[in-house]
Amino acid sequence: MDIQVLKEYIESILGDTTKVFIIGHNQPDLDSLGSAIGMYELMRYLGKEAYIIVDDDKKYLEAGVRKLLIDTVRRKREAQEKSPFIQKNKYIKEADKSSLVIIVDNNNIDRISIKDVLNLCGHTIIIDHHKINGKTYQSDYNYIDKSSSSASEIVELLLTAFNYKYSSATATALLAGMHLDTDRFQAQDRISDRTCEVWYRLVHDQKADRMYVKKLFEQKFEKACARGLLKYNRDGNKKNTEIVSEMIYDDKGMPVGIITVSYTRDKFNPEQIYDSVDIAKAAEDMLNEGPANISVVMGFIKENELQISLRNTLKPISAGSIMEKVGGGGDEAKAASQIIIEDGNKIEKIEFIEKTIRQIIKEELAENYLSAAKVESIGPEPKKINVYKR
Repeated sequence: MDIQVLKEYIESILGDTTKVFIIGHNQPDLDSLGSAIGMYELMRYLGKEAYIIVDDDKKYLEAGVRKLLIDTVRRKREAQEKSPFIQKNKYIKEADKSSLVIIVDNNNIDRISIKDVLNLCGHTIIIDHHKINGKTYQSDYNYIDKSSSSASEIVELLLTAFNYKYSSATATALLAGMHLDTDRFQAQDRISDRTCEVWYRLVHDQKADRMYVKKLFEQKFEKACARGLLKYNRDGNKKNTEIVSEMIYDDKGMPVGIITVSYTRDKFNPEQIYDSVDIAKAAEDMLNEGPANISVVMGFIKENELQISLRNTLKPISAGSIMEKVGGGGDEAKAASQIIIEDGNKIEKIEFIEKTIRQIIKEELAENYLSAAKVESIGPEPKKINVYKR
């Protein structure tokens, strides 16, 4: 996609715009927050009153996100500027038909806190890198570039298109977002020549603080313990994780391979609240530590909000396609969903959700592997991986 087209569209509507509200997805990660900070600085540079909406309680934010948010507020105060961050109630009070809402790092209408009052504003823009799905919001202008590593990469390209020499602090926030969505620049399939050019500008031209970004990603001992308690029971046995091997049969009834799926949730303390990022990282750990081709990790991130993180190494299976069926989304390798658990028997409801996900994964395997006639679980113990890929 052409960043100049996005630049020209923004220029065409800013003349009649009085206020700009920038919002990422619920439970923001570093790409969501970093790209929002970049867009905020651009709007201020262009002379607009701007705000970033973060409606989540700070105590539930991932530690690195919380630190970046708090440090951003502190820098603004030291410069005798107002905090850029507001909550939904202020948006409702301030927004009108001359307002613009810019949604970053998300195109799923169900993942923004102001979805029910989005119509208060006059214009909307989406800037994102995730694939389009049935929950994609049709804004006035959707700039969705799946070839970009992150929303932060797109925002940096936009800042450069406007010839804005942004600050080191802004560069640092954008670099943090890119680090997250490229797995610290280790995921080669998400890195293009353009990604490298953006990185060079952030680090060498605008002096992003690489040590600060590194600290945002450092795993504290207690954080590692939290993930360990999620994956393991207190006695050290891996009883919180069940590993199921699925035998794949073709339409002639012949076995063509074995696929292994791990399912993890805290059975020792099922209502324990975890950081969102710990659940996501636990799902990645399960792929790295064992034989699983697909890992599913479930845990509460708030008293009544369950997060499901799914990681996938198989083609043509899509993690995002699986999570879309339970109200979430993502891409081929990573996906997540947040589900509100109303009052009642939480354990029964979690078990029902897990059972539903297991059935969805079986259906995905049957559909994508040789139009298989059936997928059969052959036991809870891990089997040697012997995947037949078409």
